[in-house]
Amino acid sequence: MRKKAIKIDMALVDEANRVLNSLKNDSSMYDEVIPKTIKILGDFRLLAPKAQDRFDTNKSIIKATNDKLGFGEKVIAQFEQQAKELGINVNEIAVYKEVMDAMAKLSKNQNSLERLNKLK
Repeated sequence: MRKKAIKIDMALVDEANRVLNSLKNDSSMYDEVIPKTIKILGDFRLLAPKAQDRFDTNKSIIKATNDKLGFGEKVIAQFEQQAKELGINVNEIAVYKEVMDAMAKLSKNQNSLERLNKLK
């Protein structure tokens, strides 16, 4: 019976060694992960207020852009009305095309900023 007891003990020792290796590996993982997490959280605490300020500033920029685009649309409508009354092609008026192009670019930038603000 003694041989059987030794075999059981050896199997238990083998299992204990596997568990020990697994525990050590997990412990090593924590040794790496904890400092990285502490650094990220520290960075986040520093950046979070700056990010909120940026989002607030972006909202102000978007609102101001809405106002400017609205004014641009009124000017464009006036150009189109006058060109119609005069019987000329509004697209031949250089400043009309420049205003349209500037409004399209500004609108595209505004949309990009709005999408970024939604990521918060």
